[in-house]
Amino acid sequence: MKEKKNKKKADLKAVAGAFKGQHVQFLEEGGFIGSALPYIYSPDDAANNVKKTLRFIEKKIIHIDEEEEKLFRILLAGDNLKAKQVIRELQHEHIRILSIYDEIKDIVLNNGFYLKDKKAKDRFAGLVEEMVEFFLNHARKEDERLFPLFVGRNIKINIDFQ
Repeated sequence: MKEKKNKKKADLKAVAGAFKGQHVQFLEEGGFIGSALPYIYSPDDAANNVKKTLRFIEKKIIHIDEEEEKLFRILLAGDNLKAKQVIRELQHEHIRILSIYDEIKDIVLNNGFYLKDKKAKDRFAGLVEEMVEFFLNHARKEDERLFPLFVGRNIKINIDFQ
């Protein structure tokens, strides 16, 4: 049986605030990922740390999907040209983040969670570092350039709450 979702009206500014709150959490988690990466070279902890890193990244991918669906889609349908221009730039960055994610997943699919050799581990670590840095800069850009566009705007949107 399908779980029923409750649709509620939410203020666009509140939704943007929720995404901004996730950015703060990601900043904290990004530091953890950076400190955990050396452990992918440990024979005892490699698989566990690769799995943790993938879970962290997958949360970012879900965040991007939700942003695109719940925030960007609504704003692109509106009449604010500045918001549309910023969103198009951010969407381009989302594509880059997803591309890095695809490369990371490919390494794990071809090497397993233990990352068979040093070359695979080095590539995995390099891509994760690149992705975390890129994502944090991207989130900062959203916080500084996109979310301020909501100040003083009274827009209500439908949001699914589970």
